[in-house]
Amino acid sequence: MLRGSLQGYVSMSALGLAALMHFQLIECAYANSDSPRDVSEVHSFSAHLHYVADGDSFVVRKNGSELSIRLWGIDAPEFDQPFSQASKNTLKDLLFGKYMQITPKDIDKYGRIVAVVTVGNMTVNSALVASGSAWVHDYYCKEPICASWYKLEEKARNDKSGLWRGKNVIEPWVWKMKK
Repeated sequence: MLRGSLQGYVSMSALGLAALMHFQLIECAYANSDSPRDVSEVHSFSAHLHYVADGDSFVVRKNGSELSIRLWGIDAPEFDQPFSQASKNTLKDLLFGKYMQITPKDIDKYGRIVAVVTVGNMTVNSALVASGSAWVHDYYCKEPICASWYKLEEKARNDKSGLWRGKNVIEPWVWKMKK
């Protein structure tokens, strides 16, 4: 029992340290006379993909450091959910070997930069929704751009693209609650 509690404490401490280091990394990467105090002070930046974690998050290398990115306004299938690997592969195809622009919107509880990501003229967040690889996340996507993303989701659903080919399609946030 103590061992499990100690492991939980160490994991939470490591997570807290990682988040703190992440914030410091962002501050160092964008430092000028006034270091950023929140994500609204962090400017867009460019980077190359290091690896894809899942269908809506990935890691980039910037100035010799790794930064975790979570795509804003969308949600892809969970690891144990149908179509998870296909969604991850779609994100990998969209980002691999490409120069991307990352526009931070928030920092999540895991210390990841939550962002809108573009490659050339393509917004990766909307491309995943259009391909049927992700949902628009009702809770987080409340800006004007979300209206067009909902239309893309509806078209993917009507065309039975990607995850919409499946039966009993369940949103990831509902899937997690059922566990």
